[in-house]
Amino acid sequence: MYPGTVLTYWHGAIESIIPDSPVANVRRNVYADITKGRGLPSLVAYIGVAALNMKLGGFLDNMAPGNISAGTSLPVLIMSAKDDTKTPIEFLEKEYEKLKGSGMRLVVFEKGNHARLFNEERDRYVDTMRKFFADVKRAKAEVR
Repeated sequence: MYPGTVLTYWHGAIESIIPDSPVANVRRNVYADITKGRGLPSLVAYIGVAALNMKLGGFLDNMAPGNISAGTSLPVLIMSAKDDTKTPIEFLEKEYEKLKGSGMRLVVFEKGNHARLFNEERDRYVDTMRKFFADVKRAKAEVR
């Protein structure tokens, strides 16, 4: 899961997944962060990041929204900013197109940046969460 991911529980079972500002390509972001302005040779950085990824069991490559919702029937709400510097909105839109029939929702915020949605658009953020929870509750009641 991502930092900022909310798992909703009901009677000990996970009911939904809400990653706030997911990271599309952690490996690329780590590489960019360690090479930016540090004069570190790119080959050294590449090998270091690849070794870290192997040590973590491929975790850096498996942070795409499709990977967290794969194999689950849980509703997923992904919230991200249009100008997120860590996750290009085009990437999330492609993931959404692949998975939209799976119960995944994508909500794009005009303001804010990576992991800053709540600070920038608090009312819309809260309203989005409330609507999602209400929809999950309604869908669950329809199944019963």
